[in-house]
Amino acid sequence: MYPKGPIAFLIILLIPSLLSAQSETAQCILAERIFTSDTSHPVAEAMVIEGSSIRYIGSADSALTLYPNARVSDYGKAFIYPGFIDAHCHFLGYAQGLNEASLFGSNSIKEAIKATQKQAKKQAKMPIALRPDSWIIGRGWDQNLWGGQFPTRADLDAAFPDVPVCLSRVDGHAVWVNSAAERLLNVDSDFQIDGGESFEGVYIDAAADYIKERIPAMNSQALQQAVKTAEQKAFAVGLTGLHEAGLEVEQTLWLQQLQESGALKIRLNVMLSANEQTFSHLAQFGQWSSERMNVHAVKFYLDGALGSRGALLKEDYCDRLQHRGLQLMNIQELGSYAYFLRDNGIQVCVHAIGDSANALVLNLFHSILQPGHDARWRVEHAQIVSPSDWHYFAGRSIIPSVQPTHATSDAPWAESRLCEDRLTGAYAYRHLLDTAGSLALGTDFPVEDLNPLNTFYSAVFRMDRQGTLGNPFVVDQALTREEALLGMTHWAAFAGFDETRVGSLAAGMQADYVVLNCNLLEAEASKIKKAKVLKTVVAGESVYQR
Repeated sequence: MYPKGPIAFLIILLIPSLLSAQSETAQCILAERIFTSDTSHPVAEAMVIEGSSIRYIGSADSALTLYPNARVSDYGKAFIYPGFIDAHCHFLGYAQGLNEASLFGSNSIKEAIKATQKQAKKQAKMPIALRPDSWIIGRGWDQNLWGGQFPTRADLDAAFPDVPVCLSRVDGHAVWVNSAAERLLNVDSDFQIDGGESFEGVYIDAAADYIKERIPAMNSQALQQAVKTAEQKAFAVGLTGLHEAGLEVEQTLWLQQLQESGALKIRLNVMLSANEQTFSHLAQFGQWSSERMNVHAVKFYLDGALGSRGALLKEDYCDRLQHRGLQLMNIQELGSYAYFLRDNGIQVCVHAIGDSANALVLNLFHSILQPGHDARWRVEHAQIVSPSDWHYFAGRSIIPSVQPTHATSDAPWAESRLCEDRLTGAYAYRHLLDTAGSLALGTDFPVEDLNPLNTFYSAVFRMDRQGTLGNPFVVDQALTREEALLGMTHWAAFAGFDETRVGSLAAGMQADYVVLNCNLLEAEASKIKKAKVLKTVVAGESVYQR
């Protein structure tokens, strides 16, 4: 006889759970501590995974009792965290850069040219030309490291009289080219464009974009290999998800094809670049997503970068009087696009660094979004926000998306741009979090190094993990360790509308996690400097192991 009534109903409900608990395909993972980024259950001892998802998380005794047939993986004294998510980066640009001259850290124009010559020799030995016309591309120079003076075309012409060369500044908002490049692109010293500047072979913001858009694309075979290499570098530092801050539709679809073929496994949340092709595609097809890619955001640029004096300020630059930066887009035009995107349920992400740019975009967002609308519109960088404008982040669905390593990288020269009295609203992550309720943390790589442990260290200690700063920078704006971890996991996922699948470790979530040899929430700063990723897992699959 079978039981009847309420008891029978209860047994029927429990049968699937009891059967699954006996599954021999489950894996029980044990560690010194598991930090979940789930505020209701922040710490656990064990986690049970089956397939690509988490079945259970909690005590070790309960896990082993519920799943006695599960294969046990004991990480001993190691620590487990949700897979780290970079909320603002340029993954495809980083991949391309692996086949380009790296000028990062060059302490002089001479060093930058030497690195470019090294790349030229490397390209000469390649069996396939990277680009037509033998273009040499590089990135990473920073005039602040060699006294503040911008380079000139003449500096490059001496080393490269005939081969076209284009070298991007560290922040990507300026390029340095030689005469051969200018001849091919039909530009010269008189070149002018709205939202840009040019002088002696250096092109800034809109002028830089004009140059870069006309450089031939990299060979597709070389690019695909570079993307796979870039992915492995991301996995090696514990990244399982990336928010790509600006891609063309064709680039996005190409990356999606790589994912669907199994050639690319990292999760991508893509912001499409704001242009005619993007809006045409969205109007026809709308937003879309696949197993490991979400495409439901558009990225705009309102101003440039502080390092190249393109950030739009309310007052003059302290080290360049009568100059307040560059506004790259009319605010009314941005508003018209924003209304269209709001009405179609698409996220708006705006690059705003200077206090004037932030005031413009925050006021616009505030006027378009109504209280209670779960829009999650994002201010990318929110680097300098006047205290009088902080309140805009409250009462609306507006997320500050910030990069803590920018604060520690900019620290040596930020005051020279802004003067001491205007640093109050700069890199103010504590105030932004207190007002907005969440912060999405990223690196902006390749502008900065892609390692999320650098993000954690800069956010918490307001020092760089490499140890070049002598003193903490604006230390009162530090985040707690728990907040920094949330910003790299749950809050980053929330900023991408993906918090129900990734960003925390809980039953039903995707099994994306990273194993470290260090307790980030308790270890001394000196130990965090030496922390290492031991393993990275995406959807239950090991993608990196030391």
